[in-house]
Formats: sequence, structure tokens, C-alpha cells
Amino acid sequence: MVEIFSDKRTITSYGGLPTGLSRENFFRCRSTPHNRKLMRMFKDVGLVEQLGSGMRRI
Repeated sequence: MVEIFSDKRTITSYGGLPTGLSRENFFRCRSTPHNRKLMRMFKDVGLVEQLGSGMRRI
């Protein structure tokens, strides 16, 4: 969930890490999608460039 206020932006994730992704690997910018089929669809239509490419920017 993304909330936008006049003085701040808040991003909240109610889910945990995907199965098989450790906390250490998450902070090493290794990414695993929760839904591989959805990720593949986004890649096929050009909405994402590659899996996990935004992790380092975040």
C-alpha cells in the first residue's frame, strides 16, 4: 500500500518475504517474485525491464 501525504510518503507491505528468499539475500538485492506468472506478464508487455532491477535504487 502506498500512502501520499502533504509531508511524507509511506509504503507498507503486509506480506513477508517470498518463500526461499532469506533476509540476508533480500538485503544483498537478490529478488524473488511472489507471483512468477504475473512478473512474466509484466516483462512480456514491457512494464518491467528485469527481475529485481529496482532493488539497488530503493
